[in-house]
Amino acid sequence: ATIQSLINFIKTDVVIIGGGGLYCDLPETNKWLLFYLDLISISKRFGKKVIIMGVSVGPLHHADSKVAINKAFKDADIISVRDELSKEMLTECGVAADRILVIPDLVFSLESKPKETVEKILRYEEMLTGAKSVVLTPCYYNEKQSGWTEQYIKLCEEIASQTQLDIWMIPMQ
Repeated sequence: ATIQSLINFIKTDVVIIGGGGLYCDLPETNKWLLFYLDLISISKRFGKKVIIMGVSVGPLHHADSKVAINKAFKDADIISVRDELSKEMLTECGVAADRILVIPDLVFSLESKPKETVEKILRYEEMLTGAKSVVLTPCYYNEKQSGWTEQYIKLCEEIASQTQLDIWMIPMQ
């Protein structure tokens, strides 16, 4: 973290964590999950209010992941999830159901830019081809799984050979 990030953290009263699929683990590891749970614990140690907003929870493959979720979420001031399955998963972890709000996915509250602005950006990026497209966002935390890269390449080859779609790869992490 940068010095400015630490200064901002110290100055703040509330830490908002979310949204999205932050609270899941993989069969091989729960390192990703524990990182996000640590954010809750560190924030509380510094006396911050913590709002977990619009997240999904699960799947969880490790028993200690469920214990860690219970411990961290117990300290959160507000908990909201984006679906009933996430609420069920949290209650299975021991979080009280009456503390969990189910809200629509936050992405549905976003307003789209005007069509002219979107087209201007696409032209600038040389992506406005007039062809129909499929957009893929690779999640690189899978890259260490055996065969992941080959499966992704095969998917792209199948799309290319069976459709007339342009394939756009947009990294998010």
